[in-house]
Amino acid sequence: MPVVLGCLDELACNYNEEATQDDGSCEYPQPLLDCNGECLYDADGDGVCDELEGCMDETACNYDPNATIDSGMCAYAEAYYDCDGNCINDTDGDGLCDEFELLGCVDMEACNYDESATDDDGSCEYAIEYYDCLGNCIDDTDGDGVCDELEVLGCMDIEACNYDEAATDVGSCDYDSCAGCMDENACNYDSDATIDDNESCEYAEEFYDCAGICLNDVDDDGVCDELEVPGCTDIAACNFDELATDDDGSCTYPEEDYLDCDGNCLNDVDGDGVCDELEVAGCTDMAACNYDEFATDDDGSCTYPEEDYLDCDGNCLNDADGDGVCDELEVAGCTNMDACNYDELATDDDGSCVLVGDSCDDGDENTINDTIDANCECVGEVDGVAEARLAFGLFPNPTTGEVTLAVTGFHTGVTVQVLDGAGRVVWAEQNVALQGNTVLDLSDLSSGTYNVMLSDARGVNVKRLAIQR
Repeated sequence: MPVVLGCLDELACNYNEEATQDDGSCEYPQPLLDCNGECLYDADGDGVCDELEGCMDETACNYDPNATIDSGMCAYAEAYYDCDGNCINDTDGDGLCDEFELLGCVDMEACNYDESATDDDGSCEYAIEYYDCLGNCIDDTDGDGVCDELEVLGCMDIEACNYDEAATDVGSCDYDSCAGCMDENACNYDSDATIDDNESCEYAEEFYDCAGICLNDVDDDGVCDELEVPGCTDIAACNFDELATDDDGSCTYPEEDYLDCDGNCLNDVDGDGVCDELEVAGCTDMAACNYDEFATDDDGSCTYPEEDYLDCDGNCLNDADGDGVCDELEVAGCTNMDACNYDELATDDDGSCVLVGDSCDDGDENTINDTIDANCECVGEVDGVAEARLAFGLFPNPTTGEVTLAVTGFHTGVTVQVLDGAGRVVWAEQNVALQGNTVLDLSDLSSGTYNVMLSDARGVNVKRLAIQR
C-alpha cells in the first residue's frame, strides 16, 4: 500500500481520512471557534463567542462534550448500575444485580426452601413420597407409623391359621381350618395342625439338619465334609479357586505387592509404565532450570528464567554491546545528558542528539542563521521588515506537571493559553510579562497532548506539549 502523508488527528481542521502517515501538518481552531473561524456558540449574534456551561466529566451520566465551562452539576450512576438504572452485571437477566444475588433453594416445595434466596444453587432437598420433610407420614389414619398408602391388610395374629407376617393393618383371621405338616420327621412338623397337609412338609437337604447346619464339619468352616473341595482359597492369590472350600497350601502370589499376577503395575495413574510406588517426583522438563534426569513424575516444581531473554542465572542471553542491558530491552534515543533531547530512558544512542549551537530551521522565512539556543529552541535572526511572532521554548517536554516557558528579550501584554485536543481552553493567564524563563504549573491537567498558545500584538505562536504521569 502506498504511503499517503497528511494529518491523522480527527480533531484537526485539515484531517485527511485517506492519509496513512501523519506528517505533522495538523491545524486546529482557536478557542471557542470552529475551523472556519466562526463562533461555536453565539446566542446573541454579537460576534463575541459564548462559553457553554455543562458537565465536563466524561465518566458522568450527563457529560456534555460541547461544554467549555464545568457547571459542577455532574450526575453519576449508583454502584452496580449504569446511567439508565440497569444492572451492570446481571448474568441470569432477572433484574437483580449479581452483587446482590443470594444463593440457595428457591423451590417452595423443597424441605430446605430459603425465602431469602434469589438464585437457585441446586441444593433443594425433597421429602420421600408419602412422607413429610421430618420423615413422618403425611397420612397415617391409625397412627401406627405406617403411611396409609403403604398399609397391607391381613391377619396379624400369629396364632391364626391365616397369619400374614407382612400385614400392617388388621384384617380377618381364620382360627378353625388349620392345616399343616403332621410328619414328625419333617423340619416343619406342626404339632398343632388338625388337618394333615403332607404336601407342605419340608425336609433337610442331604448332609444338613433342618437348621441348614452340616451334620459333619470337622474343620467347622460351614462346608460339610462330604462337600469339601481342596484348592487355593486366598482371593488375593494368583491361583485363587473360587470353587475351593478347603485350602491345600497351593496358593501363589505376585513377585512384588505393587504388581499383579502378570507382572503389570497395580497402580499407574499416569499410565507411563512406572508403578506409582516406584515413581520419582521432580521436574521432567529439560528446558527448566531445575530439570531432574532421574524424575519419572512431574510434580509441578519446574522453574524457568524470569524472562525469555534471560538464562537461569538471570543473565542476558543476547547483549551485543555488552552493556548489561539485554538486546530485547534496549531503548534507542539520545544518551548525551548535555543534549536538548536527552532521554533518560534511552540505553542505546541512536545519533539523534540535538546540542546547543547546532544548525536548524525554525520554519520562519523572515529569519536567518537559525541555531539551537540555550533554551533548546531553534531561533533565527530577524531578516527583513516583518517583525517575527513571539518565539518561545518549552522544557521539559514531555513533562509531569511543571513546564518552563523560555523567551528571548522582554515582552509584555502576552496572553498564555493551554488548549486540549478538542481546542478547549483548559488553562490561561492574560496580560503576562515574560522575560527569560517562566515556570507554568500545569499539575492539575491530566495526561495527554495539549497546545500551548502565546499571543500578543504581533500575532500568535503555538507549540505542542505532552503531559505524562
